[in-house]
Amino acid sequence: MGPPRYILPALLGAVLFTPVLSSPAMSADKANEELRMAIEQNDVAAMKSALSQGAGVNAQFSHGSTALMLAAEAGDINIARTLLARGADIHSRCGCGWTVLMHAAAGGDNVTMLQLLMAHGAAVNEKTSRKRPQNGLQTALQAAAFFGSAANTRFLLAQGATVNMTNAQGETALQIALKSKHTSGDVVSLLKAAAAKEQ
Repeated sequence: MGPPRYILPALLGAVLFTPVLSSPAMSADKANEELRMAIEQNDVAAMKSALSQGAGVNAQFSHGSTALMLAAEAGDINIARTLLARGADIHSRCGCGWTVLMHAAAGGDNVTMLQLLMAHGAAVNEKTSRKRPQNGLQTALQAAAFFGSAANTRFLLAQGATVNMTNAQGETALQIALKSKHTSGDVVSLLKAAAAKEQ
């Protein structure tokens, strides 16, 4: 003999209408840390997950770098495209005053990234927001020259980078390159061919 009929609806209701407890929302700090880790690992899916959990697309990490700056310097083109599509600020500055384009120019041969950033509004001659930024660099061309990327230097010159724009110490990209232990003869040759001032 089964339970009385009036008990069955109550039992079914208890099963059908028991509330499902949702997992607690991830904190903004935790989501931002997940975003940083995803970018370091070049993991687009993990990055999208972090953003969906509340990570800020323009959140700042160590030294004030944004997610887009980290991706730009690492050359993670798919990460950068996704961040730009989500509203990442192309004109942001890190704690040392560098632009996003400067981070890309400092990241080794990175022409595809430079093209992407400029297509989204980064200006080739945009300067830092500080008078004495890191390593004295104030433009993307100066960053490319300092870190010795001939490919980046060639591209930026072709895009109209002002070869004799100076930093706060009055140094041109060529003068910066000649002082740098990271630069190369190819960079120096490119700058001289573009009529860069050595003195």
